[in-house]
Amino acid sequence: DGVITTVGGNWNNSGSFISLSGTVNLNGTGTQNVSATTFNNLTVNKTSGNAVLTGNVTINGNLTVTSGTLNLASFTANRSSAGGTLSLASGTTLLAGGSNNFPSNYVTYTLNTGSTVNYNSTGAQSVAGVTYGQLILSNGNTKTLAASATVNGDLTISSGTTFSASSFTINLGGNWSNSGTFTPGTSTVVLNGSSKTISGTTTFNKITVYG
Repeated sequence: DGVITTVGGNWNNSGSFISLSGTVNLNGTGTQNVSATTFNNLTVNKTSGNAVLTGNVTINGNLTVTSGTLNLASFTANRSSAGGTLSLASGTTLLAGGSNNFPSNYVTYTLNTGSTVNYNSTGAQSVAGVTYGQLILSNGNTKTLAASATVNGDLTISSGTTFSASSFTINLGGNWSNSGTFTPGTSTVVLNGSSKTISGTTTFNKITVYG
């Protein structure tokens, strides 16, 4: 197979789609809705607008965002079995609006320092323990870290949002910006970037500064 299917509009699947070793490339300039489907490789390559899931999608190969925004809403884009790569290029954004829907089961996560993951549900959310570029926690309620994580860029806690770190370690390469609430538990925050700014009233359990 290996065919690249380029789609500029919505992806509507009410039947069966067999991708084999192919790639579906979403490159429309407006909002593109993506219904529940099993893909081999799925690529988001949008100069404007969002690719928005309207159902759970399953990935057999790789999930790649080369430009634009992938909005998971409350749905999932998990791999069918362990393997593959989730890639976010510089300038791209992944919006996670579910209680626990950061893409899972990928062996490799390559999130460029210039990329952004925004946990933006109004409900409580689990924050995956992976290596992020920029990390934003927004839209209120409590976002709870599920495992130790690295943020190579900035970490932002938006107004009205609580970030609970539990017992885990946060390695931060950029700035700490807190307009909400940080619940440290027994966690450790490690500041290891060349430039470190801490803004907002924050109580830490343990903080370590390098450099």
